[in-house]
Amino acid sequence: MTITEYLLAGGLLVALIWLVLLQTRLNRLVVARAALTLGLNSAKRLTLEDLITELGNRLTDTQARLSNLDDQHNNLGAEVAALIGESRYSLQRVGLVRFNPFADTGGDQSFAVAVLDRLGNGFVFSSLHGRSGTRFYAKPLRNGQSSYQLSDEEAEAVKSALSQTSSIGAARAANH
Repeated sequence: MTITEYLLAGGLLVALIWLVLLQTRLNRLVVARAALTLGLNSAKRLTLEDLITELGNRLTDTQARLSNLDDQHNNLGAEVAALIGESRYSLQRVGLVRFNPFADTGGDQSFAVAVLDRLGNGFVFSSLHGRSGTRFYAKPLRNGQSSYQLSDEEAEAVKSALSQTSSIGAARAANH
């Protein structure tokens, strides 16, 4: 064999390898095209125009659903804001102090309870328990203060109630 024949055989081998690679790529493209034109939810083959139309319809449906979700999100945001506004006036903080006001009685039978909203408005309710009877007192609170003189125990109950953080306030503080 001459050198020319070797070169010709080598060239033929390279061309054969190149042909096999091209055929493999072509087969992959044919399979991908078949999968693409098969349709999104059907077994029938679609033209490229049909496929684009179907994808366009799906995109329109998805946009409508997203718009609906956005509207619902905005409505929920407004409702949450209204609930947060209303919750300022709900009684949500409670402070309790038990104590023994008289040396001649046993146990901490007396108590002071402060019940406040988020703004510190509410009341303090106290009970003094003695041998001869029990007396109850209620005093209004505005911004954590009363126009009436508070006992030390009542002031402690108010302080305890004011130190509590409402769940809405805690959630807002965590978000900021």
